Amino acid sequence: MSTTSSLETSPTRTGSGKTLSASQKSRSRASGHCDTEKSARPNAAHIAELLAIDIIEGRWPPTTSITLADIQQRFSVSRTIARETAQTSQSVQAVNIRKRVGLIAKSLDQGNSLDTQIMCWELHSSHRKEQLLSLTELRLAVEPIAAEDAARRAPTEVRALMPVLAMKMHKDGKSGN
Repeated sequence: MSTTSSLETSPTRTGSGKTLSASQKSRSRASGHCDTEKSARPNAAHIAELLAIDIIEGRWPPTTSITLADIQQRFSVSRTIARETAQTSQSVQAVNIRKRVGLIAKSLDQGNSLDTQIMCWELHSSHRKEQLLSLTELRLAVEPIAAEDAARRAPTEVRALMPVLAMKMHKDGKSGN
């Protein structure tokens, strides 16, 4: 079964709206950050992102399938790019691939919620607010323990600065900085 007709090309947000130079894009990709800049030619990672956002948004329901030909037609790409897209999507457990069936969408909330790629996709979907709330809850659970551990291991001169830095952080937080 093919769901191509229900899958429209979804727009992606570019975050701050800044345009990145080629070297900045390369550094961003290498460091694992989301790369949502559109290029003249869609690449496998960008198409995988669009398909994942379709899953998140409910436009491509879990357990339904699309074929490589569907990807080729929808995004006007070669079979090679369609295959790379399938492999990229499968590597983050967004889809299962079956011969003679195609790519079968999986529910991304059942996958690894700490996978940075899935987090990026969630942040570029209409579920952005929920993802930010989830990340904030995670930070509140982890950061105090990490800060305490870092303070215990810090050299004496660094520990002496911590009360001053804590006061500055508190002041900046209250003022919205």
